[in-house]
Amino acid sequence: MHKRPCLLQMDAMGLARLFESYYDTKSNSARPIESLVAHFEEHGSEGIHAYTHTPCSFSREEWLCLIPHKKKRCAHELPPLPT
Repeated sequence: MHKRPCLLQMDAMGLARLFESYYDTKSNSARPIESLVAHFEEHGSEGIHAYTHTPCSFSREEWLCLIPHKKKRCAHELPPLPT
């Protein structure tokens, strides 16, 4: 009998990778949050291809002025795809 892997069985490094990623709809894959933050620092939310359920739009300058805990929250809420 084959059992599916359980999230609770994942090691600490696996969990860290899981929660430090976002879903890039253009590449159809998970990408590191660091690459998302780097994009925000260069371009704001413009041109980002990330899955989201909460709209979030901002310029590079607005991103750079956010306090750290708001940056983390916004990075995890992600801006919507352009229509």
